[in-house]
Amino acid sequence: MSGFVILRTAGFANLNPDVQAEIMRIALSKIYPKTDWVIFDPEADEEQLEDEGRTLRVPFGKIKEKVYAILDDYGSAEALSEQLGQKVKTRYTLTFLLASEY
Repeated sequence: MSGFVILRTAGFANLNPDVQAEIMRIALSKIYPKTDWVIFDPEADEEQLEDEGRTLRVPFGKIKEKVYAILDDYGSAEALSEQLGQKVKTRYTLTFLLASEY
């Protein structure tokens, strides 16, 4: 995987900056095309893979509601560039959002 565009929703951007940074750091170390969802769950007791390895649930008690990190593949840099309205060199986006924003 050759990089990605990071997108943050308004709700995620309103979290404490240190919490955002920690979530982003963990997601960046765990997400890749096979495991394309990371769910940060304040009620989870242990880290576990779900959906045949597609989703990773990570316990994270520093938030009140779940946060999703979702990797999307647009197939080509050209397709993503067209979608975003600006030229990019990757075909992936990594979006951070609160569960209530999904």
